[in-house]
Parts: sequence; C-alpha cells; structure tokens
Amino acid sequence: MRSLVRRLFVPGWVGFALGLLLAGRAVAMPLDFVGSFGLQFSGNSEAAFGPVAISGTAQVSGGTLQIPAGVLSVTALTAPIAGEPRLTRLTLTAANRSGSFSMSRNAGGQVCPLNAAGVCTDQDGFNGTMVIQGMLAGTGADPFGIVLSDSSSVGVGIGGETTNPTGTRLSAHFWTTRNAEVSSDPGTGTGWGTQGSMAGSLAPGGSVTLVTPLRVELASGTPDLLGIASWQITFVPEPTTFGLLLFGGADAAAMGHRRRG
Repeated sequence: MRSLVRRLFVPGWVGFALGLLLAGRAVAMPLDFVGSFGLQFSGNSEAAFGPVAISGTAQVSGGTLQIPAGVLSVTALTAPIAGEPRLTRLTLTAANRSGSFSMSRNAGGQVCPLNAAGVCTDQDGFNGTMVIQGMLAGTGADPFGIVLSDSSSVGVGIGGETTNPTGTRLSAHFWTTRNAEVSSDPGTGTGWGTQGSMAGSLAPGGSVTLVTPLRVELASGTPDLLGIASWQITFVPEPTTFGLLLFGGADAAAMGHRRRG
C-alpha cells in the first residue's frame, strides 16, 4: 500500500529535497489567504463600508507579496453618513487591480508628513501599490460621483488625484502597514489617521493589514470626506504545496525507519 501511495504522489526523498530547495532559495510560492476589505470615513463625517470578505491565492517570492486582480468585487454597496447635513448616503462600487508589496527602507524613517493634497502614508515599512477601481457616489442635497482611479497609475491605492467634470476631486496615496493619515487642511484642519500591521511572516499563519488614505473634496463646498481603506489578509496552508512537503518528509522518515528495522 505504501509503495502505491508513493507512486501516486512523490517519493519521500523528492519531497524532502523539494523542501530544502524552497527553504534556501527565493522561489515563488502560492499562498492562500482569507481576509477583509473596509473603507471608513471619519473626521468631518462618519460612514463605513465593510468589512467585505475576500479570499484568494497570493504569490510570495523573496519578501515580495503579489495579490491578483479581482479578489475584491463589490457593486453598489451603500452606507449611511452622519455629520454631513447635505448628504444622506454613500454608495461604493469597487474592485482591485493586481498589487505588489515589499519592505522599504526610507532615510526619513516612519515620518508621515501630509502633502498638499492632505494625504500621506509612511514610506518606511512594508508597503506597495494596488489600485482600487470603481466609483464613490453621494446621495442628498449635494449629490456627487467620482471614479476611484482613472488609470492603472493614478487613484486609490497608488496615489495622485482624479477629478470629475463638476470639480469634485479625490486625492489618494499608496498602501502601508504603518501610518496612514488624511486631513481636510494639511497641518491645521480636521483629520484622522490609523495604522496597519504585520504579524509573523509571509507564510501560513502570518497576517498583513495594509491601509491607504483618500480625501474627497466636494465642489459644492460640503466638508471634505476623509477616508482610510484597509486590506487585511491572513495566510492559510495551501494544500497542494504544503501537503506535499509534509507527506514527503513523513515518508522519508518512514523509509529510514523501515531500513533500520
């Protein structure tokens, strides 16, 4: 029976050798993950989307995390808004493009200075870019609608600004596991911030929470919407790869025991 199992899978010594190879080299490895996406507005007004459940398979190689496109996909998700007398509800349609994240060391350390657009993220830490495309709309006396990104290089999750024909403007930045801040008036206005986190490593059992700020300036003069999006994932064992390595190691031990006997 054991020989049949070995023929169907991989001889123990092959699995053991594969484990040594992957441990010593920066080989791209698939990692399944589960987690959530959220978008919260605070400061001038309060509204929250999510958490929205997400799951998929990332690729990890040499400390770089790659997230595939399409993990997030929500359409016309609504949330009531408080603190904005001329707005009653926000509506979000969003999907992610592929993302890439890695450790970055910046001479400025963890400093997060607000730029002229009123958004910032730490440049020292585990960070990267992943565009969130779609639209944010508001319902009420001052309705609005603005795209979250207008290309693969400008928008939420990467940086820059998008503007609609009526003058509403969205300012954004990249993702980080450290500080993200947003303000209606850099240095003096109402604002808020939060932190991401990284627990463990890019391996089963590890988790990553990335955050990115966005600011929506409404042409009507209604106070700015100050938001921070979050992307939280926890890595789970990928059955094919990790099961093979575990089986290979156990089979090798069993073969050695049989030979000694």
